[in-house]
Amino acid sequence: MNVDVVLKRLDITLWKIRYPAILKKSESVQLLINLRFLIISGLFISLDDPFVQDVIRAMRVKNIEVYIININEINNLILPVKVLNYCWWVGVEVLCDFGGISLCTESLNVLKYDMKGKQDFWYQIYRNVYCDWSK
Repeated sequence: MNVDVVLKRLDITLWKIRYPAILKKSESVQLLINLRFLIISGLFISLDDPFVQDVIRAMRVKNIEVYIININEINNLILPVKVLNYCWWVGVEVLCDFGGISLCTESLNVLKYDMKGKQDFWYQIYRNVYCDWSK
């Protein structure tokens, strides 16, 4: 017998959770509270990747302030009330504005071996992190 039929006979209504991340471990929610640097990619990116670690250090953030998600997970993301400082779109099109500074590059595998792409990316970081535009 179909589960939907049984539930209907028992007069049980199924609900879909709008923010399933809330039910995950409290560590993940805590991470989002401290979020300063969001990395969005179409492919898996490891926080332990040496290039990614260099970027994190250059952005002046700590590992616990970084969250890496797949582009497909962006709709399930619960952001903190305060504005994000930085968002890095890696190899994907920018889909929304999180209110902070957005950095855009090609995919990480391509970027690592593209001298011009790396130069442009480091310049984006320099302009947005190290330059004081208030003067």
